[in-house]
Amino acid sequence: MKRSHWIALALLAGLSAPAAADILLPGTKWVSHHVRFENLAGFPDYHFFLKNRGFRGQPDEPDKIDPEQRLPLRPLTPDSEESLSGNPIEGPKWLFAVPKKLLPDPAKEQPRAIWFAGDHPGILKIELMSGRRSAPQSEKRELFLTVYRVGIDGDKLTATVVRDDQPSGEVVAAEGGDAPAGDDSEPGLRRAVIGGSIAIAAVALGLFLYFRKKG
Repeated sequence: MKRSHWIALALLAGLSAPAAADILLPGTKWVSHHVRFENLAGFPDYHFFLKNRGFRGQPDEPDKIDPEQRLPLRPLTPDSEESLSGNPIEGPKWLFAVPKKLLPDPAKEQPRAIWFAGDHPGILKIELMSGRRSAPQSEKRELFLTVYRVGIDGDKLTATVVRDDQPSGEVVAAEGGDAPAGDDSEPGLRRAVIGGSIAIAAVALGLFLYFRKKG
């Protein structure tokens, strides 16, 4: 196989995941998904941050991060709404609780990158649902909201869904339980299938070109 064929094959396989993440399925439209935490003011000893973990740009292994590296992140304010949606290739967002004794004044000092990687002593974290990025074309709304209630018990952080807007126009109120996985699983699965199909097609093309040359 020519070198150019291998390069094309590698590019096609490498682009399969981002392509799957950014595909808008027929009959759907792009929407925004926000999140709000209703009781952050009840934990005055912590700063709360919303952040993806790992993947592009920010490794998740503490030994690969400069201990002095800082991140331009601002702590959440009580009752503020933040974006929960984003490119699925970056993974779901996490809620982090950073003790104020580690970060007395976030207006003067940015949080350390290493706090958000691995399991850092004193830092509490929990994975949230995956943000919704699309909805049926028939849906009138462009924005969906999920509300969590936060809890801290010792070294365990919990986030319980108390309201979750659904594409049908209804609002689902949860009575208990920790943060669930996102309900955008079916579109996410279909995007994954599309991405996998592209990768398989790329491999098949490479094998075809290889054996054609040998034959």
